[in-house]
Amino acid sequence: MPPAATPTCSAALLECIFSSAPEVAALPAEKLRITLLTAGGPLLLGRAQQTDFFQAVVPDASLRAHISRSHCSVTWGLGGAQITNLSQNILLVNGVSVPPRQRSPLSDVTELGFCTPVGPLLLLRLTLSRTIPSAGCNGVSTGHPIAESLVCAPEGMVSAAEAAVSEVQQRPLSEPEGANLTFKDLSFVATLPGGGSKTILEPCSGHLPAGELVAIM
Repeated sequence: MPPAATPTCSAALLECIFSSAPEVAALPAEKLRITLLTAGGPLLLGRAQQTDFFQAVVPDASLRAHISRSHCSVTWGLGGAQITNLSQNILLVNGVSVPPRQRSPLSDVTELGFCTPVGPLLLLRLTLSRTIPSAGCNGVSTGHPIAESLVCAPEGMVSAAEAAVSEVQQRPLSEPEGANLTFKDLSFVATLPGGGSKTILEPCSGHLPAGELVAIM
């Protein structure tokens, strides 16, 4: 009989890199990121899963409604990590719209976008850590303050998970490089639930000097 698969814990870091709410830019860095653990199962992302985080980065409740309670899920398999859109709301993966109930592959660092029907709402950076083999996972929540998903609970497992989470948390945010950006005829069209499309950004052109923060609305 082949040996049973070894249960794993996976860590992920979720960071806000753009919000349509101007006041979010003044928040301390710890309010703009959250570290998550999952005991081998799906990692759910949404306003009911990471309540405090999404309330901080989208303070307007009416706008926050465009982020579903369980908007998407991240799963790990032999082919790597994948994200599934569980919502009828818009989900962008590296700028590409993912239709409801459809999957998209994830890299170690992926940008997730959330939009209203009329424009961008929130852009998050999802960083996936390595998986951590454990002696076993019993599927019980530990209530650990850095995890909002179920984590591995056997003795000695939490400390191993904390070490991996610490590795992710200590990675500095990517600093902008000293490079100018010129774009021409940049546009974006989102696929709407039930079919059809919506133009989010009309074609535009411009030049962005290095060191400036710019949002295209």
